[in-house]
Amino acid sequence: MNSKSGLSLLFFTILGSSLGFTLVAQLFLNQVKAESHYQTVDVDRNIAESGFDKYAKVEKIVLCNIDKSSLYNNVSSEDWYKSLYFYTITSLHFYDIPYNFVYDGGTIYQGRQTSHWVDLQPLVVNNTQGIVLVGVTNLAGSLDSTLSSFISYLLDVYDISPSAVLVKDCKIEKTQIQDSFVSNFSLEESFVSISSFVGQLSVSDNFKRTYEGSVTTVSNEEYTDPDKNLSVKINIENTGDYAWYAVDDFYIVTTDLFLHDSQFFLTGVWPSRSHAKKIDQDIPPGETIPITFELRPGIMPGEYTEKFIIVDKNKLPIQGTEFSVSFITNNVDYTFVRVKENQWGFLNVRESPSSSAEIVTKVSPGEIFIVVEHVNSWYKIKIDETREGWVSGTYIEFL
Repeated sequence: MNSKSGLSLLFFTILGSSLGFTLVAQLFLNQVKAESHYQTVDVDRNIAESGFDKYAKVEKIVLCNIDKSSLYNNVSSEDWYKSLYFYTITSLHFYDIPYNFVYDGGTIYQGRQTSHWVDLQPLVVNNTQGIVLVGVTNLAGSLDSTLSSFISYLLDVYDISPSAVLVKDCKIEKTQIQDSFVSNFSLEESFVSISSFVGQLSVSDNFKRTYEGSVTTVSNEEYTDPDKNLSVKINIENTGDYAWYAVDDFYIVTTDLFLHDSQFFLTGVWPSRSHAKKIDQDIPPGETIPITFELRPGIMPGEYTEKFIIVDKNKLPIQGTEFSVSFITNNVDYTFVRVKENQWGFLNVRESPSSSAEIVTKVSPGEIFIVVEHVNSWYKIKIDETREGWVSGTYIEFL
């Protein structure tokens, strides 16, 4: 059995190729790239293997102790790093060096192979996702100014707090399998306390992530019936430096009068009356993804336009993502009603024509609906494309 064929058993893997790209360091601060923060070493990167990446958001920074043998006391720091690099790949048979960065003797070295500036390759270790691993030689009870500044810098870049910094011991085990072996990498509890480190770390108030994007295409049917949901397809391109993460709550929202309640709101479909869709996919820099959302057409015949924009996790509009959806509602022979203003600010929609019937949903004053049936003073309205319910005639007016 070839030793590299067993490497799928490693506890250590990288979190991008499943999405067709390689994730590497995105280290920008005040437009300064990360090369100014660490040193690259001239090693043969061709011996490392790629194509095993997966994508995840950076959530933790782990400082991992590396026991540097006294045999290297008379060896330059750069030569020691080269030895570490070749040892982990050629002797331990890892796909790549198992650290994002390595700190030794006042110098921070680039670890895992990089190709372009996106977000730093986060790791999976001990089934914990989103780790940036910084190997530190002979880690003691405090950080010098170089390392503490660099870790604080990473906290800024990845928008995480000092409490997300952990101290662990790196453990490498070689397991014999017939005539070969597998090297397992894991993180163990450390005797070094994290509390002494956290006080040395800070997050800059001046660092602000600015997200940029573009809605490159918008497509929807030009004509629609008032009782059919209108499907809108857009392509969103991330034109900025930072990845958009689905877990960070990016939304498509109404932009005319910003976050106004839309007349095209779909009950039970839109997250709110102004939020049409949550972006449910990660969008790396330079990537374009398709997004589909639905809206409720204008009930009355005529031309309609609604304006939208995408907001980031801080509820700030993303420059360049404004777009409009325009359509024409067909003239059909329906009876329309509008919900009247009332003291409660809503109207119950019930399962059957009775004030004691189960409530299906609530609708708001000013909303317009198609009437599909009536019994005495109760009217069945079409709530959306798939749902209907009964409202009292006392609280509606005919159009």
